[in-house]
Amino acid sequence: MRCRLYFGLLLTHNTQHTTCAVWPKKTGLIGATGRDQVTSLVALYGPRTTVVVLLDDGVYEFTYGCTPDGCMLPDGTFAPWICSRKQIKIAEEVSEL
Repeated sequence: MRCRLYFGLLLTHNTQHTTCAVWPKKTGLIGATGRDQVTSLVALYGPRTTVVVLLDDGVYEFTYGCTPDGCMLPDGTFAPWICSRKQIKIAEEVSEL
C-alpha cells in the first residue's frame, strides 16, 4: 500500500494535523483517485490528541493520553489509546461542512 501524507497547521490553538490517504499497491499514487483509496485518517495533535480513521465498518475516533480516571482496562492497567467514538456519521440535516 502507498500512503500520501499532508501536514498542516490549524489556526485554533495551533493544533497540528496529519492527513493520510492509503491506496492499494496495484493503483499506486500516480493517477489514483479518491475512489481508489483503501482507507484514510486524520490525526490532530494538540491539547487533545486524536486520530479519526476509516475502518471496514465505519469511521472511528481514537484518543491518546488517557488519564487514570477514564481509561482503566478490565485488568487494572491503563491504555494509552482508547476508542473514544464509534461509527461516526454526519447528520443528514447538516447544511454545510
